[in-house]
Amino acid sequence: MTPEVLFNILWTEIDFDDHPMNGTHSPSPQGELEVPNCTHGVVSLNDERVRLSISADILSLKEELKRQGEMEAETRPHHMFVVSKDAIDFSPSVLQEIHGLHKWSIPIDWFEHDSRVEADSWFPAFERCLQRISAIDDFAPEYVIANVPVRQEMRNWRERFSPHLPDWTWHLEVDNKPDRCGWYIRAPENSDSLFTIFMGLGWNPDAPRVERGFFIFERAPEGELDREDESRQNLLDVARTKMMCGKGGLLHQLATDSGAADDWADSTKRISLQPMMSAELYPPSMGLWPLLMGRSAADISSEEMVRWFSGIIEPLLPVLEEFNSQ
Repeated sequence: MTPEVLFNILWTEIDFDDHPMNGTHSPSPQGELEVPNCTHGVVSLNDERVRLSISADILSLKEELKRQGEMEAETRPHHMFVVSKDAIDFSPSVLQEIHGLHKWSIPIDWFEHDSRVEADSWFPAFERCLQRISAIDDFAPEYVIANVPVRQEMRNWRERFSPHLPDWTWHLEVDNKPDRCGWYIRAPENSDSLFTIFMGLGWNPDAPRVERGFFIFERAPEGELDREDESRQNLLDVARTKMMCGKGGLLHQLATDSGAADDWADSTKRISLQPMMSAELYPPSMGLWPLLMGRSAADISSEEMVRWFSGIIEPLLPVLEEFNSQ
């Protein structure tokens, strides 16, 4: 494992909405990547945008936070990660106590080193920092809620669908939105686009939690920007949307194949794609971010969930491939 690989793993853990405003969304380090520093049981890794700290000991991260607080003012956001035997969901109280701690821990087997490749000089120290791996019962009861088996399912989804989305970047969404968790998948950086896919689980936040597969293909309508420096990409996406939804476009074909009129994109009524796809098209005239959104049935198996995602992604592949070729 190289420092760049470690950085990529940790960057993927950062919610898309938490990316610094003064840099790109790319998982590649920006500027000079500092050589990982392994002290006091904590591995630190920083680029120009963020500071990253990872440890197998949550108390070591707590002490690291104190040490950082005693140093000079630092403008880069500081993200902290715990490595454990299995994925663990941390309690609100410990997240409040250790500012910057991520809600889900990272399973240790995600950091396995390829023995066929010579390890960098820092890697043995990294392994020593992570040698005391804990299971959920080893943490103080007030620190943890439960194991998170869906974390491995989400990893499986990424491994399954990444080949369809080369150079798209994957960003974990855990607790920034009240109705979902999963992956935000951003169009390739060289495509000059803000188009995004969400693939994960969704539920009604105002009712007892019933999880369903949740898929969105979306972009920002004209002028609706998260960042001022993205206005050019926003305008390009407006043009892309017109091509996708106009005659000859893939979304136009999906709509008309489902019985919609040729001018469906000018309407304000959603188009059901049943039974072709378990999803609905949202005409751009509605002024919403999604162009396509789908929800699966409740309580389906892991295998059924993968088949459900496949049933939505595969008809979209022609348009998704356009982003890869730009």
